[in-house]
Amino acid sequence: MRRLCNLEDFEDGRLVALDRAAAPEPAACTPEGQKNPATIQHPADIDSVLALREGARVRMWQNVCPHAGRRLDWAPGRFLRDGDHLVCAHHGAVFELDGGKCVSGPCRGQSLMAIEVDVREGEVWIADPES
Repeated sequence: MRRLCNLEDFEDGRLVALDRAAAPEPAACTPEGQKNPATIQHPADIDSVLALREGARVRMWQNVCPHAGRRLDWAPGRFLRDGDHLVCAHHGAVFELDGGKCVSGPCRGQSLMAIEVDVREGEVWIADPES
């Protein structure tokens, strides 16, 4: 596991896109809507990660719809949300934010690809790409 940022860097309840870093070290997490979204160093085939903080818990998935392989946001870091569901901006697939399962739309029954994340003593850690 590798440290990403502090838990307090995420706004509770907000969906955030973390885009792959060009630099070797990640920046601090930046809430959605600010000019410089956080970046992560992750496997080369993952360009963007979707993160959601709920209290002391953080969930992360690849920011890719399993239906057509497109990003889920309608603009960088801007997501369509309906309560506890995320809606793919391109084809309307609806995903549960609890586990990433598609419950409606063209990829019904499939799930978002989860990213292993751990919160320890107020710090957010993600799986190391080399492990």
